[in-house]
Amino acid sequence: MNILQFINSKDIREHLEAINYQFDSLEAAWLIYQSDNATITEKHNAWRELIETMPDCEIVERFNTKAQPSLHEYLKKYIDTETSLINDFFVPAKDWIYTLEWKENDEWFNLDKYFKTFDSTQTTFLEESKEWRQACIYRIKKQKAESTQHITVTFNQDNQPCKYDIEGYSSNILDILYDVFEGLWFAFPTPFVPGDIVCQYNEHNNETFGFCRGAFVLKGITDDTAHERIKKTGDTSDMNAWGFFQYDDGMVYSEVMFNYMNLEYYRGSLTGKKRILKALGNFIKGKIDVGLLCNAYYYIICDTNAEAALPGGITDEGLKLVGIKD
Repeated sequence: MNILQFINSKDIREHLEAINYQFDSLEAAWLIYQSDNATITEKHNAWRELIETMPDCEIVERFNTKAQPSLHEYLKKYIDTETSLINDFFVPAKDWIYTLEWKENDEWFNLDKYFKTFDSTQTTFLEESKEWRQACIYRIKKQKAESTQHITVTFNQDNQPCKYDIEGYSSNILDILYDVFEGLWFAFPTPFVPGDIVCQYNEHNNETFGFCRGAFVLKGITDDTAHERIKKTGDTSDMNAWGFFQYDDGMVYSEVMFNYMNLEYYRGSLTGKKRILKALGNFIKGKIDVGLLCNAYYYIICDTNAEAALPGGITDEGLKLVGIKD
């Protein structure tokens, strides 16, 4: 089966295809699980194909993973549990209400209404938004009144369920859905080296300076050279890439992001203070020395600050008269 289609990163997907990487059954199952683009139905179909075409194996106990004697049987149990959960989401119930949010330009907006059924929630949103809404994702929450128990299902542009979040459900359900896959850790090969300018696969056009957002200079990845402790006890939260990000004033800080399987080469433009990242990346790769790096940093900060300090509302002729422009 084509496991590559479930990898979020185009560059990692192409790299693993180029080196003819052979996935084992557990790796394949986890990649299907973490896919951001596959719908829930597509994931179920892929797991069923995996059960039919790939060898079974045990899932050994880890720090945050409960042992499973059979991957195949666990996947069947997972599919049944998730299917039941999603089916219940669509069925109205006494003392439960539905609300909706939609996403535009990386920001969530709330439809300020309450509904008793899923159908009325979705229909109202699609009808009221058809004049202005571009294709976007949205999420509908079914929540028990006067309780924190809820299930929130995210729908893609084709109105298909692709993700969900739950709270207040039984430990049996939570154990199946969260206490196995989330405790695993993998070291997949990637094409990246320290000094590369990278980003999350969906942040090429993110020109903001949000914390750990947009382009950053890669310092390292928790690959097969990682400390033995991480190999044995690490979970998905340890599948990190760390590097150098920027604050909006141009200051550089070191931080980690999750998960490294979402990395791609940054294909946006490096303008303004983001030019510092190019200099830092080339320094890490040994292409420039520390003196040139420091001088470049100083110049870029001065240049961008000077540009920001230009008097507003002044014509080019006026700027020439005061000596700001030649």
